[in-house]
Amino acid sequence: MESSRDNAETLLSTVTKLQVQPKEVRKLFRQRKLPDNISTGSLCLGYLQANFIMMDKEYADDYETFSKMNSAPLPLIYRSNPGEIEWPNYSTPDTDIRVDVGRYCVYRRGCDEEEIYPELISLPEPWDNMVTFYIGCSYSFYKYLSDA
Repeated sequence: MESSRDNAETLLSTVTKLQVQPKEVRKLFRQRKLPDNISTGSLCLGYLQANFIMMDKEYADDYETFSKMNSAPLPLIYRSNPGEIEWPNYSTPDTDIRVDVGRYCVYRRGCDEEEIYPELISLPEPWDNMVTFYIGCSYSFYKYLSDA
């Protein structure tokens, strides 16, 4: 009898080999069908991938300035409006950044004690005040480096 871990590994292998569309990978994460600790570097090769940082809108202007002053390590791709949960022009209308990732590391008040969550939607954050920054990620060009 196959365990859920075996099923997840089989699904991950299939997703990696077939190179499914980003929309499908987000759906699999949302349904918790992929392991939460996998690297997305081998998934959706050739598509733009990003890391993201969410914060209260109170700090967003300062972070944007910081990011622009440090554009090599923090290339800013997109800054959301407060409460915006999708990534216009890069994602589908059903995208929700709070549930479409394998796991989330949450840092509060600048502390280095991280908390790991499978999704963010159940946290008591004031989502209407949250701004998301999408930061460039090396996984976007991983395929091209591997092929070289």
